[in-house]
Amino acid sequence: MFYCENCYLLNEENTCAFCGSRLTRGPKMDDYCFIGNKCSPWAEMYHGILKDDHIPVIIRQWSPRTAAYTGEVGTRTDFFVPYSELDHARQLEQALMDSSFEQPD
Repeated sequence: MFYCENCYLLNEENTCAFCGSRLTRGPKMDDYCFIGNKCSPWAEMYHGILKDDHIPVIIRQWSPRTAAYTGEVGTRTDFFVPYSELDHARQLEQALMDSSFEQPD
């Protein structure tokens, strides 16, 4: 596993799949890693869940102009968490998405 310091992405190969940079090291426990992006209202819910579980998170909101260009409704937000918290953050994301699609009895 290799880490891209430009894109904050984990890669299987020693070349970043996004920017093409040559990668020379694996992730450190405190390296922030891109975990994904969400649109409103999912972004706000996911951010709240991460904060409630005391997971450090950096968010980067896309500009409204980008959303208008892509035809999306709402603001898209990128999420970055430390490598040491990546698995936990993914589990929380999965729990959020699973609970969102449960039908009441």
